[in-house]
Amino acid sequence: AVAEGTAIITAKIAGFDDITMTINVTAPATNVLTYDFTAKSAKSTNYSAAWEYSGLEILGGANSDGSWTCIKMGPKASVLNGLSEKPYMKPKAAVANAVASVEVVIDPTVAECYNKAEEKVSVYVEAYSDAEMKTKIDTTAAQEAPAIAKGGEAVTLTFVPTTGDSWAANSYYKVVFDCTNTTTYNGITCVSSLSFVYAA
Repeated sequence: AVAEGTAIITAKIAGFDDITMTINVTAPATNVLTYDFTAKSAKSTNYSAAWEYSGLEILGGANSDGSWTCIKMGPKASVLNGLSEKPYMKPKAAVANAVASVEVVIDPTVAECYNKAEEKVSVYVEAYSDAEMKTKIDTTAAQEAPAIAKGGEAVTLTFVPTTGDSWAANSYYKVVFDCTNTTTYNGITCVSSLSFVYAA
C-alpha cells in the first residue's frame, strides 16, 4: 500500500546535476461504503428502539452488547408486534455517491440463520431523495434471507435499482427486514455487513 503524503526523490547521475522531484501521493478513491458489524464499533441489546452503529441507524436488531460479530435482525413476537415500523438499517446521512447496488451479508458464524414457517425475513431496499424519507424513488424486489446452519457459508444478498444502472448521488436508503416471528426468541438472521457499492 502507498501512504498518502508528499515524496521527494533526488536522482544522482555522474557528470550531471542532481535532479530533484516532488511527488504528491494520494490514497486511491474507495468504491464502496461498508458498515462492518464484525468490528463491533457500537453495542446494543435493544430490539425495541432505534440505535446507532457508526452512522447507521438500526431498529429491530442488536449485537448482544458487542458479544456477537453480527447484527441479529428480527425481534421476538412481543417486541416485533410493538414496533412502529418494520425492522431496518439506514445510513443517517445521504450517500454522496451514485450507488449501483446494496449488499447484505447473511453470516451464520455466530448462530444459525432461520427460515422456518414461524421465523422468516424478507429483505428489500428503499431509496429516497430526501432526509425525511417522504419522497421514495425506488423499492427493490424482496429477497428471502436464507436458512443457514451455524458455521455454514455466508450468503450475500445483492439489490439493484429497478430502473437504470444506479441510484442518484446524495440519495437516502433504508434496508428493510420484513420479519415474521411468532416465537419468544430475538434474532432471526445474522447480518455481518452492509455495503453500498458505488457506480463506476
